[in-house]
Amino acid sequence: MRKARLFTMLALLGIVVIGPAQRAVAQGAGSPKQGLEERLQSLEEELKRLQPLEQELKTLKSQLEAQKTAVAEKEAAAAQKAQAVEQDLKILKRQREVEKEAELAAAEKRAKETPILTVGSKGISVKSADGNFGLKLGGQFKADSRTFLEDNGERLTDTFSINSARLIFDGTLFKEFEFRLAPEFGNGSTQLIDGYIDWKHWNALKLRAGKTKGPVGLERLQSDVDNQFVSLGFPSSLVPNRDIGLQLYGDLLEGTLSYAVGVFNGTPDGASVDVDEHDSKDIDARVFAHPFKKTDLKPVQGLGVGIAGSTGNRQGTATSSALPTFKTPGQSTFFTYNTGAYADGVEDRISPQGYYYWGPFGLLGEYVVSSQEARRVANSQRIQNAAWQVAASYVLTGEDASYKGVTPDKPFSLAKGQWGAFEITARVHELDVDDAAFVGTVANRLADPTVSATKTTAWGVGLNWYLSKNVKLMIDYEQTRFEGGAGAGASVQNRQDEKAVFGRLQVVF
Repeated sequence: MRKARLFTMLALLGIVVIGPAQRAVAQGAGSPKQGLEERLQSLEEELKRLQPLEQELKTLKSQLEAQKTAVAEKEAAAAQKAQAVEQDLKILKRQREVEKEAELAAAEKRAKETPILTVGSKGISVKSADGNFGLKLGGQFKADSRTFLEDNGERLTDTFSINSARLIFDGTLFKEFEFRLAPEFGNGSTQLIDGYIDWKHWNALKLRAGKTKGPVGLERLQSDVDNQFVSLGFPSSLVPNRDIGLQLYGDLLEGTLSYAVGVFNGTPDGASVDVDEHDSKDIDARVFAHPFKKTDLKPVQGLGVGIAGSTGNRQGTATSSALPTFKTPGQSTFFTYNTGAYADGVEDRISPQGYYYWGPFGLLGEYVVSSQEARRVANSQRIQNAAWQVAASYVLTGEDASYKGVTPDKPFSLAKGQWGAFEITARVHELDVDDAAFVGTVANRLADPTVSATKTTAWGVGLNWYLSKNVKLMIDYEQTRFEGGAGAGASVQNRQDEKAVFGRLQVVF
């Protein structure tokens, strides 16, 4: 605004000076001296009038210089302040970086020390941050029903039962060592089903010590929750169930070949033992191959074939026989040795086995021969029993069938209109008792043909509903036919067929 005033005054000065000069020229009158004096007088008057303007101009100039100085001082102060603020910001930024580094270090330390807790469909697990230690809690529950369509003269009982109520503790120690403890509370008793520790430094050579399934039977080695029928087939009656010992096992050739060989206490056919009653031990071994697993031949990638066997010396007594009994799918005993008979020598088992899975179709087959020296009084016989089964399955909803069960693509959910997976099954299986078991007199023969059947053949069909990987409903129908075992007339009578419907609700986590 002061600059505007200055320009206005200068304009007025021009008017004052130039205006009279123009008038004097216009008038052009008077003498030169008189004109000069008048001119000087006019100039003096104009100078007098300009003095205040000059003074004001000086004042304005002085004010302008003062303002410039003030502005410069403010700019210098602002620059100094900005520099100070910038320095403060640098200090704060570094402090924050230091804090972040400390927080990150603390977080890394917590991450290294804080265990990882997981809860999901596979159970509850906790693992150390470095992965060296871990513990997982899982379990399984099987509620069964058994209904006989005909009594067949044996007063068979329709019943509900808790087939399995099992907790499973799986743990890891220093990454290379794993263990399992699986106490069982079903069937009205409490026992340790599995209890072992593994050393898994190499995939091709692993070591297991403790109580586990003997590596012989194919269906027996399948996970208990993945069996396709409520009851196991007859071949499982001739192989070890759980045994205690030391076992080497592993996978070779990129997983196309697996093996297991171990030394165990030894068990009678189909049995589990916790206490060894004799010094000799059994040797169990198994080799199983997936010859096309790594090829591009999809129709045969799911083919698996193998052979397993065991040998050992079984020594019983007249009061503790170390000999098996055989039961039907309905858990009715159809063969038992006579009182006083006992195992008295070498027992050998051999089992060719295999399965085939392609898409929703599955097929499992195995054959077992068990040969045992047995004695009753002076009657000594080598009893060679044989059993086989062929089981087929088809997943109606299209999911892949496998030895490890079926995983529904769309687990059951009413809200989403999903029903899980459905599978139909069918099988035929048979157990043939060696005729040598019935040789001899009433006083010394090993088994009585009027009480025990010499051969048992069964066929069955079933429907499995996989609501999810964790929940399965099963319903089976099995009909079992016998040779012998129902008293004697003119000849040994055949026991009446067993016809039964089995149901199961299974939950696993």
